[in-house]
Amino acid sequence: MLRKEPVKTAEAIDADGWLHTGDICEIDADGYVRVVDRKKELIINAAGKNMSPSNIENTILAACDMVGVMITIGDGRPYNTALLVFDADSVGPYAAQHGLSDASPAALAADPEVIARIAAGMAEGNTKLSRVEQIKRFRILPTLWEPGGDEITPTMKLKRKPIFAKYSAEIEDLYARDLHPEIHEPAAAATVQPA
Repeated sequence: MLRKEPVKTAEAIDADGWLHTGDICEIDADGYVRVVDRKKELIINAAGKNMSPSNIENTILAACDMVGVMITIGDGRPYNTALLVFDADSVGPYAAQHGLSDASPAALAADPEVIARIAAGMAEGNTKLSRVEQIKRFRILPTLWEPGGDEITPTMKLKRKPIFAKYSAEIEDLYARDLHPEIHEPAAAATVQPA
C-alpha cells in the first residue's frame, strides 16, 4: 500500500492483488522473477511482434566494445535499426593504438576500419538475437552523449523520446531505400537484407 495514498494504491494494485509496476518480467522454472524491460519501452514492429529494446541493446553492446550507447529503433517499422555512439573511454586509446591522428568521434565514425569492426560486432550480437530482433542497419553518430545531456540521464538511462525527436532525420535515413554513406549494415554473413 502506498503510504497514506489509498487512491494511488487502488490504481497500482488490482482486485486480484497484482501490483502493476509497468515492468516486463520473466519468471524462471524456480519461480524467480527477473525484470526484463519497462512496458512503455517495448518495440512493437509493423508485423505486431513485441520486443524488448533493452535486451537487444545489451546483447549488441556486449559484442561491440567501442560502442558506449545504443538505441534500437523499430516501433511500427518493418525491421530494427540502431543509432550508435562511441564509448568515450575507447576513442582515444583506439586512435593511439592504430596510429590515427584524429581521435574525434566524427573521424572515427567515418573510418572504414572502425566501421568494419563495429559491423562485425553487430553481426556477432545479431547471432544471439531472434531474426525479428536483429539490427538490419545502423548509423554511428559522430558525437558522444554525456550523462545528464539531451540523450541520457545522469544514471545512463536512454531518453528515448528526446532522442527520437532530435535524430528524426537520421532515423528516417535508416529506413530509406538507398543507403547513405553514413548508414551501415552488419557483416553480410549475419544479415538478412530488408525487402
